[in-house]
Amino acid sequence: MSARPIGVGADIYQIRNSMRNDAESAAAAKSKKTAQELEAFILQTFVESMLPKEAENTYGEGSAGSIWKTMMAEQIGAQVARSGGIGLAKYILGEKK
Repeated sequence: MSARPIGVGADIYQIRNSMRNDAESAAAAKSKKTAQELEAFILQTFVESMLPKEAENTYGEGSAGSIWKTMMAEQIGAQVARSGGIGLAKYILGEKK
């Protein structure tokens, strides 16, 4: 939340409106973050399915290789979502662009 200085002569309505605006801004930021996290998860799934299945030389063998591959896909999905993604988060939030 952003702390805005309220002037000495501020009335109760200005204070109420300021508090309401701060609460709406916090809720909007939380919604945006949640939508971005969902987009990152979806992108992670897409990226992981595109990575080669038989690449033990790159990822390692067994469970360790599988975990490393999943973690790499997770980070790629998160970075793509943070940099604007493919528009899923904006669509979920109902934004035009």
